[in-house]
Formats: sequence, structure tokens, C-alpha cells
Amino acid sequence: MTHDVLVVGGGAAGACIARACARAGLATALVERDDFGAATSANSLKIFHGGLRDLRRLDFGAVRSGAREQAAWMRMAPHLVDPLPFLLPTYRNPGQSRIALRAALTLAGMLAGPRPARALPGWRIMGRKEALECVPDLPGGVTGAALWHEGQMYSAERVVWALVRSAQAAGAQAANHTEARALLRGPDGAVAGARVRDALTGVEAEIRAGCTVIATGATTPRLTAELLGTPLAPVAWSLAMNVVLPDLGYRTAFALRSRPARGAPRQLLFVPWRGRTLLGTGHFAYAGDPAEFDRDEVDPGPLLAEANGAWDGPRVDRDDVLLTHAGLLPLESGRRVAPDRLLRDPVIRDHAPDGDAGLISVLSVRFSYARRLAESVLDAVIASLGQGGRPERRKGRTSESIPPAEPDPLPGGAGFRPGGDDLPAQLPSDVRGHLARCYGSEASAVLASVRGVDGWDRRVLDGEPVIFGQFVHGARAEMARTVDDLVWRRTEIGPRGLADETVAERARAALAIAERAADPRRGDSPERRGSAARGTPARVADGVEGDDGGS
Repeated sequence: MTHDVLVVGGGAAGACIARACARAGLATALVERDDFGAATSANSLKIFHGGLRDLRRLDFGAVRSGAREQAAWMRMAPHLVDPLPFLLPTYRNPGQSRIALRAALTLAGMLAGPRPARALPGWRIMGRKEALECVPDLPGGVTGAALWHEGQMYSAERVVWALVRSAQAAGAQAANHTEARALLRGPDGAVAGARVRDALTGVEAEIRAGCTVIATGATTPRLTAELLGTPLAPVAWSLAMNVVLPDLGYRTAFALRSRPARGAPRQLLFVPWRGRTLLGTGHFAYAGDPAEFDRDEVDPGPLLAEANGAWDGPRVDRDDVLLTHAGLLPLESGRRVAPDRLLRDPVIRDHAPDGDAGLISVLSVRFSYARRLAESVLDAVIASLGQGGRPERRKGRTSESIPPAEPDPLPGGAGFRPGGDDLPAQLPSDVRGHLARCYGSEASAVLASVRGVDGWDRRVLDGEPVIFGQFVHGARAEMARTVDDLVWRRTEIGPRGLADETVAERARAALAIAERAADPRRGDSPERRGSAARGTPARVADGVEGDDGGS
């Protein structure tokens, strides 16, 4: 089978691109070298920003788009995105005064337009006493604060997985742990797809497509150059870092003005999230090869030192860090660009003028804008396919109407009711609430699919709401093929800094159960799951219906 489009890269950007293409009626394939959402998409403060940050640059279009995108995410995934109260201190400095912030928030509200359904609460300005009651550790000199709300993800990894599922529901084929190894060429020399390899089994396949999109984050320039066999213009990178700390006791996110060892002052955010405090984002110069970047070797010390110098709260050091998230983000072009001057607008490059028709590469930054980016890439794909005589495959609206007034919900979003009151009463209330947040309106069906498994309702860790049945469901129905897939992406044990050998052993048991269900003749070695798993490269190449991730 020849697809219309092959998307290489299964992070937030790639998953949104595959979803947009499939929903537009294009035969779509999606491959990811690791697991969906395993790299830079997982390195975040779990926030869908509404565009207020763009007001500092007087980029009114970005403010308007940011507000629309934030609202769209909250309507698409009400089970996975919640309002997060956010506090910004004010000072006597005219640019940081209560008057200045009041004007900024008023203007941002006007640019955002009428509030959509499920709108965020309104903003307000508070005095010094109330600000210190919210966050007692604000530094001296505070005169008050502005309070507004952003969208917070319950799980960034499950948002990405929901996007993949939505793409599959629209007809896309998807395969994780599948690496693009070489480009295929048509008789006219145009790019015609890619040869891919299953990283777990070594099985190779050819996925033919009229247009190939490379959206692999920091590796996009390098992978594109390797596949084409020609060097591309170098890209400057920022090492973006966030750390997970124990709960510091705050219930409101807040920003503090910090001064890094080098460079101009910037803002650091302290964000409460699921019994933890997230600190970030620190941006540091990175001069190495992105291919050699190792997240496990990143030192959180500079970020901690910057935070300790910015507030009057308890000192945080390396022993407090439960987890360090790190990734590379592209910087604006130019000489001596500061490490926090990230790429403002995505780069969508059609390589046809270079003699490589049928290939598009994408470089972007913001998770919040991944949906809007996808629509722009879709237009580029349609234009590329039009050169091959098949533009009629596009159906529906054009990008001029993006974003839609009422975006379709992601799986689990329609009919979501918080709290999990309709789930089995034998489950503790915290478990029911957690399951409702993870699976939305599909939670009951998920539990029904695993209730025959021994120990399905047992907690994976004492005191934590994740249950063994979630591991089993992830292995059976959510394309989880490794222990890390289950621990770090289908559940939130890893992102909350709780992964250990006990958890890994439970994950291995779930993979073995799924393996026996897939093929009772096989033994219980989870390492052999790759050949039996749905959504493998051969299945995508053949156009076989991929796993829909359903219940």
C-alpha cells in the first residue's frame, strides 16, 4: 500500500500532524523511533499557555492564537487539562507594577475575544498581603500580584497518546519503536517514503508515501541531512531543563524573576502538579552535537542555584530533585543569541526546490501550538501532493478557518465526568478519580477489559492511585511494548519520580499477560513481544488496521 503521507516522529508535533492529515482524508502513516511522546514532549511544566507571554513582544496575533489554542485543548481533552491558578508578583518598578499588569491582562482579554465554553476563570489584581498569603516565600519588595489561570495537563504523555489514538480513529496507521533508516525514491527521483526498522525485533519494512514529513524535534535537522546525504544549515540549540521536586506546599503556580550566572534576568516558574512541584524552565547554551545529547547526564545544579537566588523559600539542592527533564530546543537565528531566545515561529521546509520533492521537514518549539502547527504542515503536504496530481484527497475546511470554533474531543473527552463516581465502588476514591482523569469517559470500558486479570485492582505502589489493570490495559490496547512505555508514558509513575524495580517487575508481568493473550503458544518473555505487537512496521507498510488503543 502507498500512503499519501508518512510522518516520522511521534511527539506532540508529529502526532498532531498525523491526526490533521488523517482527519483531512489522507492515507497516513506515523512512525516513532522510541515511544510516542518519549522525548522533548515529556520535558515540560505541563502547561498550555494562553499567549500572555507574547504580549511582552507586542505580538498581538500570537496572543490571540495562544488564547484560542489553550481553549481548544481544554475543550478537546477536559479529562486531561484543568485550570491552573497562576500568580505573578508585582513591584514598584513601572514595568512590573500592578497598573502595568492590569493593563496587560485587560489587553490580553480583549485580544482573546469572547470566552468559549468551559472558559478559564477570570483574572484579578491582589494586594501585597493577599499575595503573601498565597505564596509566603515571595521575595522582598513585592507590592502585590496578578492572578490568572492557565491550562495544566494531568499527564503530558497521555495527551500525546490521545492524539495518536485520535489519528488512528481517523484511519492513520501508527508504529512506535520504529526508526526511519533510509528514504525511498520514485522513478522521477522524488522522495517516496522510507525504509524503517523495528528497534525491538530488527524487522525492516518499506513504507511508501507520496509525501514524507520529518518532525522529530531536535533530531530533525540531523536526521533530514542523514537521510538526504547532504548537510543542512546548522541550528543553534538551547538546553531546556525542568526538575521535579517534592511538594513544596504551594497550591498556586507562580513566577519569579531570576538572574542566571550569565545573561539577562528571566522568569522561573514554580508549578504544583500532582503532589509534586515542578521548577523551570531553565535555558542554557548547548554547543554539542544533538546526536550526542544525553538527558541522563544533565546537571540540574545551575537551575537550582538560579532558583535559590530568586526567592526567600527553602533552599533546594540536588538531593531534593526527584527527576530532571531536559531536551534541546531551537533558537532564533543570529549571532550570540541568548539561550532563552527560542524559535518564535515554526520552520516548515519543503525540500522540493532542493531537488527532493516529496520531503518536508518541521522544526518547532511549543507543545501548546502543536495543533495549529499541524494545520500549516497539512497545507504544505497538500501542496506537495498536488505536484503529484492528487490534491483532491484533501477534504473539509482549509487552514484559513483554523482553529475551528468547536474542535472535536480527543478519546475520552466527550461525556467526561470528573470524580469517577460511576466506577466500581470497590476502588478507593483516589483511584477512581485518577482513572477518570486518565481515560475520561472511557474509564469504565477500560476497567471492564481488565477485570478478569488477577490483581487488576491492586495499587502498583502503596499510596499511589495507579493500579495493575492500567499496566495490563497499556500492554494490551495502548501499544506499550516495553517496561518504560508502561511506567513512563501510559501511566505517570515515572514522570512523578516513582520508578523503581518493584514497578518494573509489575510492568513486566503485565507485558507477559498481554503476550500470552496475543499468542497463547508463546512463553511469557516480554522481550519477545515485538513480533506479536500490533502497529509494527510491517503492519503499517501493508496498510493493516493498527491498534486503535480502544477499550
